[in-house]
Amino acid sequence: MVGAIGTWGVIVLAVTVVCGVIYCLMLAELAAMFPEKVGGLPTYAVEGFRDKKWAKALGALTNWSYFWGWSPVIAVNASIMAIYAAVLGGFYDRFFSGLLPIWPDGYLYLLLFTAGITGVLFAINYYGLTPGYWSCLVFAVLSLAPLLFICFAPLVFGVINWGNIFPINAGMVEVRTVMDWLLYVFPWFFISTWNALAMEASACYIGECKDPARDAPRAMTAAAITGLIVYVLTPLSLLGVLGAASIASDPWASFIKVTEIWAGPIAPYIVGVLLFAALLLSTTNALIGCARSLYQSSVEGQIIRWLGKLNKYGSPARAMLVGYILNVFLVLIVAGLPTLVYVASNVGYLFSFIPTGLAYIRLKRGYKGMPERPRPYSLPKAMLPVVAAIIAFFVFIFCVGGPLSAYAVYTITGPEVPPIIYWILGVVFLLIGLPLYIVRARQDRKMAESRG
Repeated sequence: MVGAIGTWGVIVLAVTVVCGVIYCLMLAELAAMFPEKVGGLPTYAVEGFRDKKWAKALGALTNWSYFWGWSPVIAVNASIMAIYAAVLGGFYDRFFSGLLPIWPDGYLYLLLFTAGITGVLFAINYYGLTPGYWSCLVFAVLSLAPLLFICFAPLVFGVINWGNIFPINAGMVEVRTVMDWLLYVFPWFFISTWNALAMEASACYIGECKDPARDAPRAMTAAAITGLIVYVLTPLSLLGVLGAASIASDPWASFIKVTEIWAGPIAPYIVGVLLFAALLLSTTNALIGCARSLYQSSVEGQIIRWLGKLNKYGSPARAMLVGYILNVFLVLIVAGLPTLVYVASNVGYLFSFIPTGLAYIRLKRGYKGMPERPRPYSLPKAMLPVVAAIIAFFVFIFCVGGPLSAYAVYTITGPEVPPIIYWILGVVFLLIGLPLYIVRARQDRKMAESRG
């Protein structure tokens, strides 16, 4: 994005992450109100519409859309890790030609790499939240500290060329009119929401903490602050040091080029370790976060019963297994085309924010017959118009930016198909949540009839 649209990329990420910060604070309030829930953002959507007959159907659709939004992270990250491993190991040309894998060796390499790396993460998290927590802590220490250093180092060493940032430039495209901005810049808001809103996933684990009411505000505020710093300073530093043209010519090497300023020839290996750790952290979060979302949805009677079981260690292993199997094969489609996969995946992810935001507004204002809930943490009611404005913004991004986004990234990589197909495929996958709800409703009716 920064390579394609320059300074506008920094602005797009900054605006998106501010929306994500507000959602994190909102989720802190919801998590404190419903401390028994795991699964995070989508599980609160149904709570705002308990007085409606279609509440469970909405819950099923929201939870499935969230799963579809998060689950491909596993395949995307695995393909990126496989590429980095091939580059650092010196065997990239054996398995890849340009950005795409070579048939059949490249695809077999990706399949085995994904099965192996994700299988290890599955095994760790099979034994409950504690092993997953400690592995995430290790990945975080290995990745976040160096990444933050990379963010701040150019500012500290004074190597930022502000001419690469100001006046506002558009990187590899020309933006002269409002129509140019709508065609070339605005669609990247859709892409950025797949990344820069993801701090919300911290809410997936609040229900498994010792004191959710106390821990929710702490966790979500920390996630919000970290996301704000990283998503603003990282693109600012990369663009300020390298410039849009350099980033666009070789996006994979951007972190290495910046790290060479202070690390010299060992920069590729430092970057390799920290990015592997960051990708492992994100992959673990995707694997267990979206699994908990499916599990909670099943427990609440929204999707098939089979997913609503925990193993003896308290882990939703069945739901994790679904994500594992899906992504082992999805990586074969993702390979070389991660940005276009974002388009299809983000149809689900961004959609899940809309019902949850509306549910928050209803819960905040109160509705007839709403169960009383303690509010150990509460935002001022003045935030309601802000949340409403963000929801309207997300709806516009979803309906307009989504179809256009595939065209914005099409010049970078993509097969010879109409780019809007990726957005349409995302909508099709999103709607799978409704059949899952219908099957569950039939299961419940049959059980009720057999009992009485």
